[in-house]
Amino acid sequence: MNGNLFNRYGHVAIISKVTNNKVEIIQQNPGPFSPSREAFDLSRTKEGKWKIDNERILGWLRK
Repeated sequence: MNGNLFNRYGHVAIISKVTNNKVEIIQQNPGPFSPSREAFDLSRTKEGKWKIDNERILGWLRK
């Protein structure tokens, strides 16, 4: 068995839903310990930008 069960470089998720205080993502290959659909809290920074409150999320692409 391969000891590298996790992709340490991450993967791409698609935003499937946004509400006033949450963002929901779907992902194709989350691994053995994560669901394929997750929701994360949103907060506003002092500059007025939105931030996803999760330390595992490192960045995103914009349309």
